[in-house]
Amino acid sequence: MSDRVPTPGSRGRRAERLGVILFCSATVLVPLVAGEWFPFSAPTMFSERTASYCHYRVWDEDGDRVRRSEVGLQCNNPHDPPLTTFGRRGYGRLSPETLNLYDVEPTVEEIREHVEARAEGRRLVVQRLVIGAVDDRRVGVVRDDTIEVGQP
Repeated sequence: MSDRVPTPGSRGRRAERLGVILFCSATVLVPLVAGEWFPFSAPTMFSERTASYCHYRVWDEDGDRVRRSEVGLQCNNPHDPPLTTFGRRGYGRLSPETLNLYDVEPTVEEIREHVEARAEGRRLVVQRLVIGAVDDRRVGVVRDDTIEVGQP
């Protein structure tokens, strides 16, 4: 028999310690072994420096707001999990097609053609705000374009 008196909760502390050790080990080892295994290998948010970004607003001819996703101008999250892993169909989701990408500034004509193909015959007004470096210390709107789409 042992003379050691068990302390209340000592098993719980050991289990917690083991859980923390397993989690930390998995966080370090899984990306090295598997390559892609969300969430362990997910890229960190803001990991790449962005020079510019376009923000779009869309209205119909009655002045009602139109969702950007209806005309393919939404901003997809570049940090969604990858679609393929281990050579098979992955576990992420396929982002809808968009013209709105970081560091890409489409021309007015490209925007007009892109939106017109999805406008379903409606007249739309698209406002594009290009956000980027105003000077060495500030970020803000560097250009504001208004584009009319559809037949008058």
